[in-house]
Amino acid sequence: METSGDRRIIGRLRTGEFVGRESEMARIRNFSAGGERRPRLAMLRGPTRVGKTEILRRSFDQLFDQSGDVVPVYYALKPDCLNAQAFARNFLATFLAQLIAFRQNDPGLLSLANEPLASIARASGAEDYVW
Repeated sequence: METSGDRRIIGRLRTGEFVGRESEMARIRNFSAGGERRPRLAMLRGPTRVGKTEILRRSFDQLFDQSGDVVPVYYALKPDCLNAQAFARNFLATFLAQLIAFRQNDPGLLSLANEPLASIARASGAEDYVW
């Protein structure tokens, strides 16, 4: 059974299926911690199919569950969004949907990224209208 800290939001694997990556997960969590000397940019690299994407997805899930000051954002480039206009619209919708879902602690709102921007606006609270 998954505890609240293990809730799958965008992660694909259950906790028991995702093992041996504690140090990588801790380093990503530390990037989001406060402090003057925190990194501004990080790269996660490795051979194909070793779990890089799942590490990022689970990091998103953990940060989402922590409900702290850091808003997790995960974006995967889609093949149908390779022109500038499609990419910009898709990234903006994904960012806004994730922001609103995080602020309302409602992972179900992540699906709004696939809806018109007006749907995202309707789902947001008044405090988020500035976004």
